[in-house]
Parts: sequence; C-alpha cells; structure tokens
Amino acid sequence: MDQLLDAVKRDQNGLDHSDLYIGILEKWQVGDFSKAVSDHNKIWELQGGSVGEATRLLTKEEEAEYRKERFNEF
Repeated sequence: MDQLLDAVKRDQNGLDHSDLYIGILEKWQVGDFSKAVSDHNKIWELQGGSVGEATRLLTKEEEAEYRKERFNEF
C-alpha cells in the first residue's frame, strides 16, 4: 500500500484523478475500508465499467470463505 500511495503522490501532476486515488489509498492505508464499495465504484465508473459494480461489503464470514478459496487461507 505504501509503495502504491508513494507512486501516485510522485506522479500527481501526470495522473488524472490523483486526488481521488490518494484519498482512497490514505483511508485504506490505515485500515478504513468503510467506504470501499463507493471507492470501488468511483474507480469503476472512471474506467467505463459496465460489469462488476459493487453493491455491498462482504460479511466477515463471506470474506473468510473468499480468502480460503482464493488464497488458501484458513
């Protein structure tokens, strides 16, 4: 997370929507994912998304199952 945030800050002038990315990354850096659905959808819209709009955060149980399936975490 730190490296991504540093990269965005270094290239602020050449990166469209850098303020949006920095705001999102700074929240996520301190573990604040309370607006992750909105954050995802803002970036999704900027990229012209038509499939994959977020509607809600996963429950703790859903997240655990996802991590288990995708990353072999128990």
